[in-house]
Amino acid sequence: MRSASCLVGLFFLCRPSCCQLGGFLDNIGNSISNAIGGSSSAPSPAQTADAALGGTFVQLRNVNPYIAGPIWFKNADAAAYAYVAQNNMSLDGSLPNARRIPLASGCVAVISYDTSNETATIAFAGPSAVQDRAASTTSTNGLQQVGFLSLFIPAAQAIPEVLTIFESAIGAGNSSSLAEEIDDLSGGAVPMRVVCTGYGIGGSLADLCGVWAGRLYPDTKIRVMSFGAPFVGNDAYAYAHQQLVDLSYLWVLSSGASQVSTLLPHSVTNNSMGQSGSTAGTLVNYTSIILQRSFQTSNVPALSIEPTPTVIPNSSISDWFSIVDGLVAPSGSASSSTSAASYDDIVVPAIPINASDIREAFQFTDPTTPDPACPAVLCKMQGEAAAACGVYQNGNTSADTEFTAAIPGSVFVTGTSSGANVAVAYNSSTKIGLIAWRGSVGTRDWIDDAELVQVDFQWPGQTFTKTGLYNLADTFPGPPQVHTGFYDQLRDVTTDAKSDATNITKILNNMIGSDTPIRIVVTGHSLGAAVSSINAFSAAIDWPMADIHNVNLGSPLVGDQDWVNAFRGLVGRAYRGVNAHDQVPALPPLDQYRHVGYGVWIDDGVPKLQDRPYLDVQDTTWDNHTCSNYTGYLYNATQVYIPTFQLSVDNAVEL
Repeated sequence: MRSASCLVGLFFLCRPSCCQLGGFLDNIGNSISNAIGGSSSAPSPAQTADAALGGTFVQLRNVNPYIAGPIWFKNADAAAYAYVAQNNMSLDGSLPNARRIPLASGCVAVISYDTSNETATIAFAGPSAVQDRAASTTSTNGLQQVGFLSLFIPAAQAIPEVLTIFESAIGAGNSSSLAEEIDDLSGGAVPMRVVCTGYGIGGSLADLCGVWAGRLYPDTKIRVMSFGAPFVGNDAYAYAHQQLVDLSYLWVLSSGASQVSTLLPHSVTNNSMGQSGSTAGTLVNYTSIILQRSFQTSNVPALSIEPTPTVIPNSSISDWFSIVDGLVAPSGSASSSTSAASYDDIVVPAIPINASDIREAFQFTDPTTPDPACPAVLCKMQGEAAAACGVYQNGNTSADTEFTAAIPGSVFVTGTSSGANVAVAYNSSTKIGLIAWRGSVGTRDWIDDAELVQVDFQWPGQTFTKTGLYNLADTFPGPPQVHTGFYDQLRDVTTDAKSDATNITKILNNMIGSDTPIRIVVTGHSLGAAVSSINAFSAAIDWPMADIHNVNLGSPLVGDQDWVNAFRGLVGRAYRGVNAHDQVPALPPLDQYRHVGYGVWIDDGVPKLQDRPYLDVQDTTWDNHTCSNYTGYLYNATQVYIPTFQLSVDNAVEL
């Protein structure tokens, strides 16, 4: 049973106690100066260290999400917990529903559970000597297998001392494990969100925590925020992090405390053990930067995000127009590159999902206790895939969809200027919002598909127009560029909507009312998949406190590399399904286009946790594009296949 949430004003969030917006904004300058110790109003030497740290804690917890934007708000919140753990602050005054447990080597974990948003936050801290020893590891020699990943990715290995400390947190040598503490604090409920955070060695432990939580709670959104932490493990471990953690901010200072931090989403390319020493800066440095960015102060450098390696399409534009004209491009070889017979332990009944399954699949409820039928990664795709297929209109003539039949209270919206069709729903019990985009079915859709020119992504606030609110360009000056036609469909039912009745943002906000949504799910198939990824990005701005969950099936490429980087910063991991030799994910065939997220390739009916290898358009087929194929394979799968190079500790990991 959920507890009633606090009523939160739409314009300003105040935690942990109520406060006045005007007075707080009047003191923004002093707050920032106090955080970095550069103002006459900073705490005097006579004040205790706890009082000064407590002031920083309050500032971090009182950051306005609509001014700061989603990245800085979420990191400020995590940094506040890291401060409590790192400085051994009293839990009674700062985090009353929390407890501190000792770990090996003098490290600690502070565990807190917020019943209003069903969030478990775990902050780690430890002695600098342990951090220095971890940072001195510059070779993969002598790493130890990560036990809790042994049935998922046996090749995942980590620094022995760090791993030993974390194992003491999950039960080995400790009378109370993290899972038991979370279960006790939550009253037995499975959290909807787990946040793992820490500074230095605490950040390394937080990294392991996120991967552990992703295995333990396969339908829970996982965040990792670490500050100045040594890297944890080998490439196979980094792969596990990519797959299991939804939103990851691994901060290192780029060139001293005066510069903005660099965001390094956990990827194989930045997991070199030689970077383990990148731990410059104190936690005060990191929190100072976060506070500056949270208040949008001037002269702060833009965020730098390491790009993800990606395959560039290489085919002709005529291939794209053959689809737009309604023609089936040459099918080439429709057979899969591998055989399902080689995956004896994978169970995938190739039965397309039907209408009754859709009603049952998207439960729209709290995460439940994990079971073998809901494996990691697939558990976050199955119901959402059913919703993506359910939003198609019956016979293209009626707004009575399987989606609205399955979810009472949902609303189906048709755009005025484009072919956009989208369904919106909200569950006040779970605080989950759902936006499901329909794919291409009509001439207007094909025209939008064919608008191949990219345009700058710009997103004015839907609810807030006051000067000084979050400006996307302050964080991503690129600016990100996306496909014009897909962007037009989104704007037709949001910023350019002709009425409130066709504005899905306002419709969903009306459904949400005084709630603070915990999760916004955005899903779609085909054209709907492409628009859903752009909508997920805008949703992160519109609902900055929520987790944004994007599941897209058979999506064409959407935007440029700046767009992909920005998506990873605001949304995190996308759950992007690609079925067999489906032609649409290879389009449009222009080298400025990229895919978001890490793909799940359904190869011969088997979901594989890897991007589909590059296929030329003539080697793809329209036959693999139907939504029922996607939903049937994803919904019926009980396991996922891990690429062979990640499965054995006896094999060298090559990427």
